Amino acid sequence: MLNDSRPTPFTCDVAGTDGLVSLRLGGELDIATVRVVEQRLREALDGGGRRLVVDLRGLEFMDSTGLTLLMRWAIGSQRDGYELALVRGEDRIQRLFELTGLSAHFTFVDE
Repeated sequence: MLNDSRPTPFTCDVAGTDGLVSLRLGGELDIATVRVVEQRLREALDGGGRRLVVDLRGLEFMDSTGLTLLMRWAIGSQRDGYELALVRGEDRIQRLFELTGLSAHFTFVDE
């Protein structure tokens, strides 16, 4: 039997009510998919979202472009007056925040 090592297709599901917009990410957040998340975050903010929650639990992989995107939005939230929170991902995802020393720059929530 062959081992199917293809990555899970990337997903970015969006749900929102009353100014709260949740993005549930799945698969790999990397240079190939970061533009999708950027666009969905922009649409959420432009559509009246004031609290953005990005759920990282479905991610299998995130590279520095994904981390950079989230950092830019965290900085933007302080500058532009919206809230950004992250739902912690699996250990391999959280390790990226810890190894870079960026954990303290994000608000992590349970859901």
